[in-house]
Parts: sequence; structure tokens; C-alpha cells
Amino acid sequence: MSPVRVALVVSLAVLCALSGSVDAAPRRPKVRLVGKVARGQKVVVERGGRSKAMFELPPWVAPDEMSVSPSGRHALVFAKLRRGEPRTAIVFDVSEVDTASETGRFRPGVGGTFTWTPNDGLSLVAGCGTGCATVQAFDVHGRKLASLLCDGFDDASERSRDRRYVACFSTSSSGNAGELEIVDTTDGHVAAKTHLPCTSTAGVNRADVRFDETRKALRFSCDDLVHRKELAVVVSWEPGEPTLVKKATKSL
Repeated sequence: MSPVRVALVVSLAVLCALSGSVDAAPRRPKVRLVGKVARGQKVVVERGGRSKAMFELPPWVAPDEMSVSPSGRHALVFAKLRRGEPRTAIVFDVSEVDTASETGRFRPGVGGTFTWTPNDGLSLVAGCGTGCATVQAFDVHGRKLASLLCDGFDDASERSRDRRYVACFSTSSSGNAGELEIVDTTDGHVAAKTHLPCTSTAGVNRADVRFDETRKALRFSCDDLVHRKELAVVVSWEPGEPTLVKKATKSL
């Protein structure tokens, strides 16, 4: 056999092997609704041609959110289970469709959109009025891991790009300073905390908390009717947790 034919045979073998491995890869599960909203729809989990009905929604009730975690192990349905009741979040183990089952349910007390954390938990940042936001974190069993109030500003909370950390700024009762907390949403512990001055005789009007693109720093700024201050909060992420190491303040 000529070298050209040998190379062709090898290439075809490699392509077939790759195609087989792709076909053998498990497909991600999906969550969808079956039926008509006027009669009540069923929430169904599907994967690889198999399906299982999990529960039925009441007539004329549509879920606010349905999603599957990036790992494909869990699914979320956020909906009113009865008309006139608060929304309930229901989490399912969908790693195997035939044995898919509910792992937990809870009522966060607010609306908004959930975000899956790296370990298949859930975090929720929701508005609670003008200049107010709440941060909550839950595990797949519905246990609340963290609950914070970010108050006084429109942009007082920020999520890191890897979905693990949430930064929350809240003003103190005296109004002379504020507290910046970085919460690990995978287990709810406060990974870093510091006090930041943000006040003036005119009163604080707005503040922003932002992770930079590298996730290695937070930029905090606040302004009032007269002055504007900016504090660059440098964050070290070794050995895997944030530690506030430096603060620099300048007037803008």
C-alpha cells in the first residue's frame, strides 16, 4: 500500500474514532413544558430520547424560570405552584432521567433570575426597591447558605465572572461608612470583608461595585451631590479565596 493510501486510511480511522466518541458523549438533559397552559402543563425532564414527568403546574400558571446546571446534574423550576401564592424554587437531580427526583424546594421571597454556582448551588441577586438589592445563596436541598442586604445604591452588588463570588456593599446605620463583603456562594461564607468610607455632608447619592475582567480586583466608587470618590480595592485570589490586601482612595 502506498504511503498516500496509508495516510488516508489512518485519517479515516481517526475520524471514525472521533465520531464515535462524540456520539457516545451523553447529551445534556432538558426541562420543558408539555400540555396547554389553560389546562395545566407538566414539567418534563428529557435526555437521550427518554423522558419523565416531574410535576404539574396549575392552569394559567407559567414558570418564571427553568434551567439546567452547567454540569447537567441538576435542574431548576421557579414558579407559582398555586395561583396567588409566592413563587417556589424546586430543584431536581436529573443526572439520570429514569431516577430523576426532587432534591429540595424553597421560597426566596423575591423575584429575579437564579444563577448556578460552580458546585451546582444557586445564587439570586434581586432588587428590593430603589437603591436596594438582596443576595441569597442556596444548596440543591433548598438550604439557605447566605443572605445579604446591599442597600443605599443602585449598583451595590456584583457577581464574579466565574459565578462563585458576589460582592455586596451596604451603608452603616450612622451613614459615616459602608461595609464591603465578598461572599462565596458555594457555601455561603464571607471570604473577605472591609469597611469603606463613602459619605459627605451632602449625603451619598450613588455607589458602584465592579469586578475587573481578571477577577483579581474590585473597583468601588461613590459620589454625592458635590464630590466623587473612587476606591480601588485590590483582591488577592490565592490560594483560592479573596483577601483584601490594599485600598487606594482618590477624589475624581
